[in-house]
Amino acid sequence: MNQSNRESLKIPLLRDRHTHPFLYASWIDGINVHDVSSKQEVLDRIKEREIDDGEILIVHGWLDSKFQLSPDDLKSFGPTAVFNLSLHGLVMNDQAQAMIESQLTDLECRWSDQEWFECNLRRILNAFAMLNGNADRLRRYFDSLHREHGVIYAEEMLLADEKEIDVFREANLLDRTRFWCSLEMWQTLSPDSRKLIQGMKIFADGALGVRTAAVKASFDTGDNGMLMYSDSELRDLFAECIATQKAVAIHAIGDRAIDQVVQLVWQQRRNLGFENEVRIEHAQLISLDAARRAKEAGVILSMQPNFSDDSIQYSDRLPECYVVGNNPFRMLIDEVGFIPGENLIFGSDGMPHGVTEAIRQSLTPPFPQQQSLTVEEFVAGYCDASVYASDETIEFELD
Repeated sequence: MNQSNRESLKIPLLRDRHTHPFLYASWIDGINVHDVSSKQEVLDRIKEREIDDGEILIVHGWLDSKFQLSPDDLKSFGPTAVFNLSLHGLVMNDQAQAMIESQLTDLECRWSDQEWFECNLRRILNAFAMLNGNADRLRRYFDSLHREHGVIYAEEMLLADEKEIDVFREANLLDRTRFWCSLEMWQTLSPDSRKLIQGMKIFADGALGVRTAAVKASFDTGDNGMLMYSDSELRDLFAECIATQKAVAIHAIGDRAIDQVVQLVWQQRRNLGFENEVRIEHAQLISLDAARRAKEAGVILSMQPNFSDDSIQYSDRLPECYVVGNNPFRMLIDEVGFIPGENLIFGSDGMPHGVTEAIRQSLTPPFPQQQSLTVEEFVAGYCDASVYASDETIEFELD
């Protein structure tokens, strides 16, 4: 489109309802390779970067659909870890492995076992965050979100430790987030810290990038991903979370996991009669039937418009029904009646941050069969002033 024909759009700053600010802040001095298409360029960037003593160089944004990496590729460098874009995959050299295992002394680490990795993902990510995280990096991260990406508020979906709350306090950023934590973490927190917790976080499945999202149709490998819990295990964990009187957020990407979660919440609303807010995080492959039951059960869908591009990035492993059915926003809004800003809210998961990709993929998803949002729906779901007040706006050109 010619410059003269471009539309200028002004919207409020974004409130990111699903991300990991402390983790990403701890990586702010690392290397983002999301735009890199070759292994050699990644290795060249690592070679040029110095590593501070006592820290691991974090390389993030890697897509294994572009090229493969192995620990041997990293052996000539200092402590280095390369994370898959989804965060559910990791390659690191022996030096980095030794450093991170010193933070996980009670675990028998099996890094090549993807099921073990998924079961311990929260602790692994938190160990990396605690190793590199501090108040200065957290301030710089939030400033970057604000100035470069148009994001004023970012919910912490994976509280690492009570010390993380202290870091947010030191950085004077407690009002720019809300904390979510595991039930295990909740049980270790002081009464004062518990007052700052918005809700409990549960993982019901894995991710598309590493083929661990629990799906009905198979990945290219013939696998159907993994459910983190049996129905009875998830029911018991959910009941314990509800008993805290906090909200509950459940990560579920694949249709098989979403069905399990929706059925659980639908049943437990009737059995327990609880009033807690319940969110499903991601819900990328939600079906019409599951969506209708989720709405009936009072579930909030916390989704990522920028995940619409997963249909391209993971087209090598997804069946066609998931490629075109990823992020079915029009079905959710028009057929089921979800309302952006009320029971349909948006975040980025940091993949990537900011307004640019979020608005692009919301309005023009990669495949014609995928379902787009309107600008008004995007603003309603992503710019909720009730969670953090700000009169600032961001203006950009809309092709």
